[in-house]
Amino acid sequence: MPTLTGRSKTEIHPMCKLGFFDDLKGVPAVYMFVRIETDAETGEQETQVVYVGETEDVNDRLVESHHRMVDIRKRGATHIVIYRNEKDARLQSDDGRRRIEKALIKRHEPEIQRRKSADRLA
Repeated sequence: MPTLTGRSKTEIHPMCKLGFFDDLKGVPAVYMFVRIETDAETGEQETQVVYVGETEDVNDRLVESHHRMVDIRKRGATHIVIYRNEKDARLQSDDGRRRIEKALIKRHEPEIQRRKSADRLA
């Protein structure tokens, strides 16, 4: 499972939780939509990062109307990984969250963001 180092709390939720984060209202975070697949023979799980983003309010951003939701669903996202910590200054600032987001995109190369970068270069 992709992780974020440091003091951040990692939460993993199934996609059916999308839009039901009332308990995280006003909570800033970095998040990833991921596809978790289990090998039928070995039972081992493989995780593919589909999309990485950041938000100053989880409750407002992780909803069905997310601007990339069509692509996220098309790529078979099964879970949402949320990194949050109300005491971590990096997650409290827009710049801090964006730096973490960029680092995770570079590390995991989500297909949606790879394609978006390639489109900009063309």
